[in-house]
Amino acid sequence: MNFECESNNPKKLANIFESVNPVLENGNLTIHSKGIYLSGIDPSHVAFLKLMIKKEYFQNFNLINENKDVDDEESNDNFSENKKNIIYIGLDFKIFIKILKSSEKNDSIILKYQEDKDYLSITIKNNSIKRNFHLKLLDLENNKINIPKINYNLNIEMRSIQYERIISSFDIVDSKHIEISSDKTKVILRSNSHLSESEVILEKNDRDTKENKNYLIINNKYVKPTSYNLEKLKSFLKGNCLN
Repeated sequence: MNFECESNNPKKLANIFESVNPVLENGNLTIHSKGIYLSGIDPSHVAFLKLMIKKEYFQNFNLINENKDVDDEESNDNFSENKKNIIYIGLDFKIFIKILKSSEKNDSIILKYQEDKDYLSITIKNNSIKRNFHLKLLDLENNKINIPKINYNLNIEMRSIQYERIISSFDIVDSKHIEISSDKTKVILRSNSHLSESEVILEKNDRDTKENKNYLIINNKYVKPTSYNLEKLKSFLKGNCLN
């Protein structure tokens, strides 16, 4: 089975994978007729990541099986159940990101995989120049990670820019951890160092009010003070550039 896709925004594609890199240094891209999927857990088993880039993101997206396009209607959203129409591409994301970031504003990018080749072909081009790269594929185990369903006591939907402001306010005090707690009316985030401390309070809001445009507390029960690593939380800021 072969695969080819084209995007006219390689910089944004670089941003997508740069947001992945703090969690995964390498991994298997799952190529399916509906898009590109990636999941994995970091080496310390602290952060789990799932990424889906729908085929509609690309200007061209072709998955070819035995000289015949894969029929979308026969495909399944659950990648594990239709393996004959799936390609696994193992990549070193650090090198992949460097290639993507070498693109210019008006460039387009073509990714091409052929099952008889041991590399991913990457072409970056514009009206005057074409550059070709071959990125060696990694032979990685394709271990499915089963994450059990968890009913959390606290769920917050938040605009990425608001998340950045909150994390930045804690970064000022030069702390290594953030302590999060909640009750039925508010969520409290605290951080301190030997010289200073910072606190952010998120009042419970309602989905129908205009004030919730920066964040929405969906489920809020009592949560005892729990500490989280600030560097891990800061690493998610790379996803801000996806807006």
